[in-house]
Amino acid sequence: MKPKLHTMLLMMLAGWLNCHQQDMIEYLKAENKLLREKLGKKRLLLRAPARSSSASGLGGC
Repeated sequence: MKPKLHTMLLMMLAGWLNCHQQDMIEYLKAENKLLREKLGKKRLLLRAPARSSSASGLGGC
């Protein structure tokens, strides 16, 4: 059975997106690690407006 062109293109796009997402996750993990090391033992306290704006970014697409 011969795969259709649109199916192959979709699979290629999905693979590229997955790779890009993994790269971004690795970058953000490394950035978080560096920032935590820089912060040390201090705790970062967020006020109510900062908490709500940072939490709103977690809602997905």
